[in-house]
Parts: sequence; C-alpha cells; structure tokens
Amino acid sequence: MVKKARSSWYWVALMLLNALLFAAGDACNKYVTGIPMWEKVFLRSLIGLVFIVFTFVQSKDKFVVGHWPWQLARAAVGFMVTYTTFYAAVNMPLGDFTTVKNLGPLFAIVFTVLILKDKLNKFAIPGMVISFIGLLIITPPQFGSSIVPMLVAIAAAMFIGMLEVCGRALRKYSNPSSVMLISMVFMTAVSGGLMLADGQPFVMPPVTMLLAILGIAILPTFSQHLGVYIGFNVSPVKTMVYNYVGPIWAVLLGFIIFGEVPTLQFLVGAVFILGGGIFSALKNRPEADKKPEETAKTEG
Repeated sequence: MVKKARSSWYWVALMLLNALLFAAGDACNKYVTGIPMWEKVFLRSLIGLVFIVFTFVQSKDKFVVGHWPWQLARAAVGFMVTYTTFYAAVNMPLGDFTTVKNLGPLFAIVFTVLILKDKLNKFAIPGMVISFIGLLIITPPQFGSSIVPMLVAIAAAMFIGMLEVCGRALRKYSNPSSVMLISMVFMTAVSGGLMLADGQPFVMPPVTMLLAILGIAILPTFSQHLGVYIGFNVSPVKTMVYNYVGPIWAVLLGFIIFGEVPTLQFLVGAVFILGGGIFSALKNRPEADKKPEETAKTEG
C-alpha cells in the first residue's frame, strides 16, 4: 500500500514529540533510585515488551523480519543504548551527560554516509552547528566526571547514532512494529539473564516509584517506536537537529512539574536550538515530500 505524501512539518512535529518523550523518560529514570541497574533495565524492557505487543496486535501489522542481520544489529544496539544511557545518567552530572549524549547525531551522519552511502546535504552541518551551540549555552559541560562514565556516555552517543542507521536500513525489509517487537524481545531476554547472573536480590519498588517505572518503560519504548517510524521515512542526516530539542523539553517539564523558572541562559540557548531546527526544516525537505514514490513502503 502506497503512503500518502506527508507535509514537511508533519515530520517536524513527530520529531519534536519524540524528543519530548525521551526527555520525560530521562526524568522518570532520575526519579527512580535504590533499584539495581539490571533490574531497572529488565523492568523497563518487560513493561515495554507488553506495550509493544499490545500496539502490534492493535495495529494488525504483519510480522516481517526481512533481514535478520540488520534486525539483530538493531536489537543489540537498542539494548546498548538503554544500558549506557541508564549508567551514564546516574554516574555523571546532567550537563555533561546531556552534552555528550547529543553527539549522537554527529555519529549518525558519519555512519549514514559511510555505511548507507546517504547524501550529505550542504545545509545539514550549519543547522546542526547552530543547534549544538544552543545546547552548550543551556547545559555547558563541566567535565568533572571520572573517565569511565564519560567513556560510557560517548559510547551511548555512538550507539544512538548507529540506532538511527539500523532503523534506516531496515525500512527496505521490514516495518516499524516488527522492528520494535524483535528489539524488545531481545532486550527483555538479555536484561533478564543479566539480572539473574548479577545475583542481587530483587527490590520491590515503592508505590511512589511505580508510575515513574512505568514512565521509564513506556515513554522511551513509545519514543523508539516513533523513532523507527520516522527513520523509515526521513533520513537521519535531515532529522539530526531535532535531537537537540530534548534539553528544552527537560527544562519545560521542570517548570511545569516542579516550578523551576527558566533562566536567561536557557532562553538564549533555546533561540539557537530552535533556530537551527527551523533552518533545517526550511532547507532540508523530508524525503516523503520530495519523492513520495521512494517512500512507498508498507506499514503492515
């Protein structure tokens, strides 16, 4: 079934929503404490798997593997993204982690050009640079972390970049629902095995943390599902700028939930980030608008 061509701003809205879901998931992760790392990853994976199975059944999509090497690569990379971001977020300052993690789009550009031979648009780099300057204004890195968490954060950025590439490659072989189902089964099985091998006693989460644990599981899972859908239609080279909107969403959530008032520094940085995003949106028309026939894939 051929998809209808989507407006450029349709994809912009989805990418902004995707950044919001990631920011909300990070907030939930910060809130949950006193639970072993592998147990947290397992609970996130198990609840996420239930969510994905439910959405898969509701969507009535066909289960399409298409290309096992890329499917397994995407599943393994997705697991590493979860683990490295969980570890780094807990063990280093938020400003450092946010800055380093958002190097992911840079790695996505490199991997996309080298592995998938995607064309690098001349407007991609300027848009990314403008937004990255805004990110540094909002969360200037202190780099006072020990070397191990910093290396883990850099690895997380690399895995995030590779995750986009895997989703991009799989659009020729599978559909978003199948990709996410395979990834969540893999993540649940591996994290469950590592949790048992770790030998730490299972910690029953307090009632006050149950909603946050649900947030850790469902928000990133839905965000990844949405990210795969976007990746099936829009090149990572053209979506990279919107990864930098995450810090803005994080500050806005803090203001709405905790009454934290944004500073002038934040407002200046936000102008750069949104300016880079608008520049990218105007100069880089998503593929679905330019060549609908090229993105005529089946969603199910």
